[in-house]
Amino acid sequence: MNSLLASCPPLRSYRKAHELFHMSPHLPDASELNAAFPHLNPYHFVPQAQKIRGQEVLSFDEQVATKKEIRHRANHLHDYLNALVWCYFKKSKHIAHLKSYQHRNPKSPKNRTLIQQRLAQFDEAGMLALVPTQREKEALLALMQNRSSQVPQEVFSSVKWLCYGHSLMELILLGKTHPIFPMVYVDLWTEDLELFLAEKLGEPQKFFFEQGWGSVELHLICQKGDFLLLP
Repeated sequence: MNSLLASCPPLRSYRKAHELFHMSPHLPDASELNAAFPHLNPYHFVPQAQKIRGQEVLSFDEQVATKKEIRHRANHLHDYLNALVWCYFKKSKHIAHLKSYQHRNPKSPKNRTLIQQRLAQFDEAGMLALVPTQREKEALLALMQNRSSQVPQEVFSSVKWLCYGHSLMELILLGKTHPIFPMVYVDLWTEDLELFLAEKLGEPQKFFFEQGWGSVELHLICQKGDFLLLP
């Protein structure tokens, strides 16, 4: 399990939660996650049930929004990484799924609306780039919005990165980082990231159309980025 940390720099942000399972020969199941993360209550992980033909199944968004249940597949890398993000960001994760459920198209729930697409993209492939000053924010955005593959080290030196998207961490662990451009939101440093994200995702119509978005190749972030260590 510790080999995952060496292979995936963004995973270091979630090191303390990850190390709860470092002695385990397998990735945890739902019951093991619930035992390790009691602070998530009332949210809890449940085993993903097998689909039965003709039986209606709640969408992931609806199950989280209405029952506070997080579907989880045992010994499954993608779901394990999602659980680590939940460990630190339960409010924002819940709000994201709640807003996605509220913005569904009731006439065609299987076809995602634009807001649902943006919420899903950030949930799977979102990153935060936090900087100390407005000047550094503007400098980083100017480079990122051009999708430059040559980002000077001095631009990276003041940035603290946080990978929110569990799919990004999975791609890194699978060795698929090039060419991938994550969905990066740049803003000034804040002490309470959970509150910050919960407030932003609580207004998705506003958040996803702000001027703070940009991107840079994932492999460059992994090579040069200083990843935030969560407590």
